[in-house]
Amino acid sequence: MLILPVVYTGSSEKKTVFARVRKRLKYKAFLLTSRGETATIAPLMQPLIPEFLDFVQKADQGAVIKGVWPLNRMHRFTAMLHTDEGVVEAVLQFGRHGKLRTLSGELSADLAVTCQRCLQPMQYSLQAQLSLALVKDDGQAESLPDMFEPLLLEAEEVNLAEVIEDELLLALPLVLVHEHDCSDFLQQQAQRLKQDAAKAAEQKVINNPFAVLKDLRKE
Repeated sequence: MLILPVVYTGSSEKKTVFARVRKRLKYKAFLLTSRGETATIAPLMQPLIPEFLDFVQKADQGAVIKGVWPLNRMHRFTAMLHTDEGVVEAVLQFGRHGKLRTLSGELSADLAVTCQRCLQPMQYSLQAQLSLALVKDDGQAESLPDMFEPLLLEAEEVNLAEVIEDELLLALPLVLVHEHDCSDFLQQQAQRLKQDAAKAAEQKVINNPFAVLKDLRKE
């Protein structure tokens, strides 16, 4: 039997509990949600990423990291969202580019955000590309090729979750709105334009009915 972490979301507080699962299960993490007296377990399709890593070692190994991280553990990022539900999916490649150690990859998350026009919740799919070079000081950062952004290493082990959160914050647009006319003002404006166009057409018939007949003969 394995003892694996489970993220529990209740009506009053969030707890971390532990679940026992058999070795034959493929999943390495679960999200446990509760509504009233009913609780359900939903397996994550990917394992949780490690929170701390030795980036230099992973770059020398050419390591690939794939997994997810709960949004509700990214408080700076979720402060910009409507809710903190869901996960971010990460596919990360450590490696080398000449003498540089690098971290590249892709982040994706389906977010619940607030429309800045109607102030109602909306769904937004966020995609972020990473192209980072590991540096030890500002001098090294200034000499990087244009394809890389610097990632300053201040300790042997780096908080990978914080790096991902920083990249999500940079990728999130400052203003998000529905693609359709969602506000009452815009809907009223669109209706007014239709009414004005209809009135203009009616007025044309009243002012010059023969012009309408002429147009019909052309058709």
